[in-house]
Amino acid sequence: MLQPACNGQVHVISTLASQRRSNEAICEDEGLGLSPLDLASQLLVPAVYGGDGEINEVGDPNAGTGASAHVLTQFIHLHAVWGNGPRAPGFARSGSTPGASSLAVSRSDGVDWAYVINTRDWPPSTSPTLDDLGNSITHLLDTTPIP
Repeated sequence: MLQPACNGQVHVISTLASQRRSNEAICEDEGLGLSPLDLASQLLVPAVYGGDGEINEVGDPNAGTGASAHVLTQFIHLHAVWGNGPRAPGFARSGSTPGASSLAVSRSDGVDWAYVINTRDWPPSTSPTLDDLGNSITHLLDTTPIP
């Protein structure tokens, strides 16, 4: 289903830091936990490297895949951003996992946009928020003529 829209640009993100691709953003998360890859170890590892209890190579459909915002927009231009079926104007989907936050929007005017950020941990007083970012993008698109 990801082809041809994503053109081979969606990848399973390795659980181990040493196996990550050189072009992947460094994921940041405050969480720590036991490694699901080394069950005998009591050492805590970052959530983004299995400390959340997930093995990306096994749970890749849930939270182990990675893609750029550009690839997400290509995908939602052809497929529903939420649910199944063809492009779904007026719908959006947000999500997060340790080390990532994302939002993808299919506007009713035919414009699709997305962001992907390499964390989901923000200080409580962070301003602007991710909601502010999404609202700013929407406002920009609402007020800028698109050729």
